[in-house]
Amino acid sequence: MPANSASKSGGGPTREKGPAIQMDKADHEDTASWGSSRVAEEYRKQQAKLIKEGKYMEVLQVDIDDLKSIKFQDGTSMYDKHKDTIKEAIEYARCVQKN
Repeated sequence: MPANSASKSGGGPTREKGPAIQMDKADHEDTASWGSSRVAEEYRKQQAKLIKEGKYMEVLQVDIDDLKSIKFQDGTSMYDKHKDTIKEAIEYARCVQKN
């Protein structure tokens, strides 16, 4: 998080050094940044723009909000499913920003 291509385009942390969460491919396919659709490409373009502006944590929050908006049939969200690793990613992002 955020999309690797957006982080790279925006001058953010690399895939190896940036915050991340692990999710199933099926879950990832439901996210706004997934794939080559015009909407997904615009989403990543906006992420890259914000990263260039130094708004990395804002970009991370946009991804988190996206996960909160994805609902499962039982009423829980994608965020609920991944909240523990999301919290770790946030803490890691804060550390990366300080350095």
